[in-house]
Amino acid sequence: MKATETASALGTMSEQILSLSPLFHRIFSPEMEKSRMEAGVCNKNQEKALLILLHSDRIIPSRLGTFLNLQRGSLTSLVDSLERLGFVHRAPDGEDRRKIHIELTAAGKTYIDGRYAMLGRRIEESVSSMDPGLRREFAEGLDTVIRGLRYLEEHRENMH
Repeated sequence: MKATETASALGTMSEQILSLSPLFHRIFSPEMEKSRMEAGVCNKNQEKALLILLHSDRIIPSRLGTFLNLQRGSLTSLVDSLERLGFVHRAPDGEDRRKIHIELTAAGKTYIDGRYAMLGRRIEESVSSMDPGLRREFAEGLDTVIRGLRYLEEHRENMH
């Protein structure tokens, strides 16, 4: 492939990636917000943090803050509120006394597992309206997108 074709393809890919988040939020955020309000326990950032922890097992505060785009003070307040709810706890690092990790408690895991399952059902209801062929292509495309994003995540340090 010629350099200009490659640049054009990369530009198109960049536009597609940038359109994912707004499109996802326009389609699913109203349902997610309705579901969150029905649960009536956590605010948006608390739920986002719990979802991140569900897929991370444990995480250092600065990394969670980066994922949530929160400054240190806001992150501390968020973690404090989740601790008061009994959903997370701060655990010391086994090798470095200065370092702590944020981990889900059993109650936090139970809560976010339930929320995750509910959100999954709502997404399933939404995509069930698709034609079966389109739904199959959509699922295959999502597999490719997720595989690509995981690759980028794993190789992030080598890209800069």
